[in-house]
Amino acid sequence: DYSFDSFATPPAFPPEVANVITEGGGMDQACVWFDVPGEDEDPQASFDLAIEKQWKTGTDFLNYNPDAGVPPHGYVVEVTIPAGPVPAGTTITVTDPAAGQSGLTSFGPPVAAGAWSCAMSGTSWSCSYTLTGNLAAGITLPAILWPAINDPAVDSTNCAAVAAYAPGAAQPLPEMDATNNNACVTVPGDGMDPPPVAPEIALEKACDPITVTQPGSQPIPAMHCTITVTALNNFTGGLSIGDSFTALAGGNGAVTSLTTTANGWNCTFTPTPYCTVDNADFGAGDSAQLDVIVTGASDGTDMHWRNCADATWHPDPQSASTLGQSCDDETLETGQRSSEAPAPHLALTKSAGPCTADPADRSYGCKFRIAVENTGNAPFAGPIVLGENFGQPAPVNASTSGEGWACNPADGQGTSCLAPEAALAPGESLSLEITLTIPGLANGGSFRNCASLGVPENERAQAMLIQRIMLEKGIDGGPVDGKPGRKTRAGIRELESRLGMEQTGKITPELFAALGLAPVGEGEQSCVSADLPAMPEALLRCDRATTVARDGECVCRYARMFQRNETACGCVKGTRFVAGKGCVGRGASVSTPKPAVPHESCPKGTRYEKGKGCVKRETRLCPNGRPRIPGLGCVNITIGTGTGGGKRRHD
Repeated sequence: DYSFDSFATPPAFPPEVANVITEGGGMDQACVWFDVPGEDEDPQASFDLAIEKQWKTGTDFLNYNPDAGVPPHGYVVEVTIPAGPVPAGTTITVTDPAAGQSGLTSFGPPVAAGAWSCAMSGTSWSCSYTLTGNLAAGITLPAILWPAINDPAVDSTNCAAVAAYAPGAAQPLPEMDATNNNACVTVPGDGMDPPPVAPEIALEKACDPITVTQPGSQPIPAMHCTITVTALNNFTGGLSIGDSFTALAGGNGAVTSLTTTANGWNCTFTPTPYCTVDNADFGAGDSAQLDVIVTGASDGTDMHWRNCADATWHPDPQSASTLGQSCDDETLETGQRSSEAPAPHLALTKSAGPCTADPADRSYGCKFRIAVENTGNAPFAGPIVLGENFGQPAPVNASTSGEGWACNPADGQGTSCLAPEAALAPGESLSLEITLTIPGLANGGSFRNCASLGVPENERAQAMLIQRIMLEKGIDGGPVDGKPGRKTRAGIRELESRLGMEQTGKITPELFAALGLAPVGEGEQSCVSADLPAMPEALLRCDRATTVARDGECVCRYARMFQRNETACGCVKGTRFVAGKGCVGRGASVSTPKPAVPHESCPKGTRYEKGKGCVKRETRLCPNGRPRIPGLGCVNITIGTGTGGGKRRHD
């Protein structure tokens, strides 16, 4: 038999010691050995600490704490727990003593987040972190930052040490020796660039008076502005100039063009209009000029437009500093829309060349020339849309040519062309030539062709126009086919975003107005009619192998042929055609050719002659006035006496 006795864990034992069981009943007693920790030991205090110290600058430093100090550079200290856990109540202390360290510069007080408590004494500091709960392995405590006030003049070596203390134990600052975890970092005296020189610039925005690009019941106002930026000192880095527009009264508008010829500058509309130059060295007096064009729509009231330029300096790719803003306001009163006010005006002229007939193809080739001239007294700058409306008979082909124009494929009704960036001084013009192939008319007639400025009325043509505009602006709006789909709608939303409009993805009059295009039916129109001569009969082209041309007809060349059509003959049934031989029986020898034209095929009043074919019959006269007697030919007649009658001789 076995008996078991047990006893409870003595109160002095730590809680980790479980109940112990012993055996009795006459057998040797079985014992369990275990270690009992001493009073000065903590069974849970088996952990490791690691410390890392780094020198950080710029955003690498500010990412830890945006308010860490300016200039943004200094030391970053982080404590991690490679092995743990660290029991609750433990105090972790980090110290950075100045004694024995070289090249120290001036520093601000330490900055730390979380439960760190930091104190500063001279150039030495210490921070303590008391745990309120167990800290598992792999945890990194919040970083401690020590901002530098100025740059080290010589190589600077700086170290930090970390130690942990049990609850209630003495907490001397950790010594900088081999027995303590410590981390050191050396910063070369020239390893930290001096703060870049802040730029001083002069920014000027100047706008010309508002003009009307397309007079009419719905005028399209436009405004040209220039931005001039001039460096007042020497500085380096990137510089960007943004442009913004505000319609304070009298309709709306948007920046439709932002360009510059300044070396190294690039302009874009994504997400807003701006031009930028990167990694540039500016010298005092250096300047750049940017050109801005604003177009919009008027509601018929006095207009008040404002255009502003903003300058931003980028000392490095991760930082930016605003340098200033310059704006210019322009107004246009309704009474100023008179001929006396400087304004461009686009006039349309269309002319037609002679239409030439092509009898072989039964068609005409007609050329038309369209000229758009600025007859106003101010420069025009912006897009021009030209619509072509074809008359009847509908052309079967169309081609266009002209510098600066991009035309959509034509259908039987017409086409549209776009000059995306037209620039016309007063008196200058832009021309386009259109060549049409028109079906022939037997009795001739006329062809009327009209051209108009502005957005076409046809919805398909409007869609093709918007797709063409997006293509010219580098926006993926799908193919130029006049069929708005998913890509077209997405492209329109991007175009609307560039123009500062609500993103609808729809083709609307407001979109065309924001692009500076005349509304439907508001632009000038010019029409011209071209005379179409009577179409000559097609030249007779006889099939030389089977026919010969005679008296305006194609006559069968060989026997045993029938007239297949107006210009060719074919072999009768049971025969086959052999070139140069005629129609021969199938399988028959073709060594002896048939007569070129059989006797019976010659027309009435003609006869067949070898080598000549059918020729007109001619009366043959006998020589010396002798008579011709049918059946006898030419005879001589002698008159004499006697019963024998006259003698007769004939040839």
